[in-house]
Amino acid sequence: MSSITDAFRKFMADKKAADAYTNPSLSASGLAEYREKQIAPTREWVISEVKVALAREEKAQQALNDQFAKDLAPSSDPQTVIARELTWQRLSARIAAGTANVDTIAQSASAHELETLATIGAHELPEDEAAYIPEAVVRAYPALPENQELYGALASQLATAQQEAGVARAAHKIALGGELDSQDLLGLDDGDPDLFRELDDADALPVTNVQPFGHSQQLTSADVAV
Repeated sequence: MSSITDAFRKFMADKKAADAYTNPSLSASGLAEYREKQIAPTREWVISEVKVALAREEKAQQALNDQFAKDLAPSSDPQTVIARELTWQRLSARIAAGTANVDTIAQSASAHELETLATIGAHELPEDEAAYIPEAVVRAYPALPENQELYGALASQLATAQQEAGVARAAHKIALGGELDSQDLLGLDDGDPDLFRELDDADALPVTNVQPFGHSQQLTSADVAV
């Protein structure tokens, strides 16, 4: 169980207790102030853990990006440069002859061939064809037997961090009095299915009817004020 899950679950329990509290001697504003005081400390804990979870996701994504950048960077080694040029002549001839394209080459390419596509093909092919290279290479390169251990570990770390971040984004919205859209609900369910079912069964998740259009901007650690 992650810290963000602990904090979120505690906040929801505190909020439920605060919302249920009544006192005839208090005015409406006084009652609202009392309830706010009851959940304020846990809200601060939630927001603190949200920032940590989002920063962890960003760090894991950056680690994966950095590894790709390192492995697929242009080389200063003369022998590697020559080898890539010769390989590119062979690959480009296949593309020009219509017997292969970026996707079909990437599906059966060696590490050297993928590195050649990324460093030379991306600049030599027409823009509409070169546009397919990043996705094709990023999909194929980690799947190579010699790369599976390193990239598998990085991808696993990122997946775990993304799950915590899904919980964190939902927790942040609710802690600040907002409502969850479909993207938030999916993130929470993927991040912690047990917590999602627990809160959903208790009808404790405020949900908006307004859904995100297209790809909405996700909350990052820089957006969270602690």
